[in-house]
Amino acid sequence: MADTVKAAVMTAPYQIKAAERQIEPPGPGEVELQVGYVGVCGTDLNAYQGGETIFDFPIVFGHEFSAQVLRCGVGADLLEEGQWVGVAPLLACGECSFCSTGNNHLCEQRIIFGAIADGALRERLIMPSEVTYPLPAGVSPSEGALGEPLAVAVHAVNRSGRNIEGANTVISGAGTIGVLIALVLEQIGANQILLLEVDEKRRLFAQALGFQTAHPEEAPASTADCLFIATGAAEALAAIPELLAPLGMAVVVGIINDAQINWLNLLFKEGSITTSRYFTFQDYQEAIRLLGTPGFKTKSLLQEQVAFTELFVDGGQKVMSRAQQVMRLLIKM
Repeated sequence: MADTVKAAVMTAPYQIKAAERQIEPPGPGEVELQVGYVGVCGTDLNAYQGGETIFDFPIVFGHEFSAQVLRCGVGADLLEEGQWVGVAPLLACGECSFCSTGNNHLCEQRIIFGAIADGALRERLIMPSEVTYPLPAGVSPSEGALGEPLAVAVHAVNRSGRNIEGANTVISGAGTIGVLIALVLEQIGANQILLLEVDEKRRLFAQALGFQTAHPEEAPASTADCLFIATGAAEALAAIPELLAPLGMAVVVGIINDAQINWLNLLFKEGSITTSRYFTFQDYQEAIRLLGTPGFKTKSLLQEQVAFTELFVDGGQKVMSRAQQVMRLLIKM
């Protein structure tokens, strides 16, 4: 029998309203989850400000979240009631050539959770059990909400195709994804990790985690064996040929619509450029494992929490403004 839950719906730019959503009992292979914490990411903020054409308003937004298992459907035997889980929000067909090769994130039938299909900012929801992963011992429910952005960082590092151990690495952009990439690189033994960032507050945050930082205008040329573009700034893409060392690899993670590149300079260095989009289930599993690694410094990114009800004040403007000022703001359900 269907039940009703409270949800946060983005109805238009700069407008978040309380609404109700129906929820059915979990079917075979499904699990009913009580949402715990939801992160507000750059995509959510961009949509709120009217800059995301992919969002299908009105929509329950939010795709970075942790939750507690309430009920399991038939076949969801690996989960237990009361267990805290991270959720990989990949709603793919499971049958196409991409899904069958482990590339569910590229599924042409994939429904984008929190943008096309209703997302996590509701009291309870039903998800396929295969996208839920128990949090390791010692990982708090709030940290579990970082599983999704950390999986994006893991995927970016994997896309480099390089042996990172001992490599000199540079990251353009010290936002959440850039810092998470740095933490992954640190964990696997990169020789040098340098974050380039125009915002002084972000540089100071990265420095507090023990990383070297610089303003992009002061970046050393021809030093990056592996370069990660974790910003949407066109200038960062244009700087790739100058920053790469000979035979270097650049991984573009940020969404950049248009930029000029000196291809001749890149050719002379025999440099390479690849892209990184979303993450795979394997990347998410690795992210959850990393969250449970002693000394892995993700907790510091969780800089603010607000109650679910605060989203409904002034169309959400206060909360979304605060989210823009910190690494990650969590909505506590």
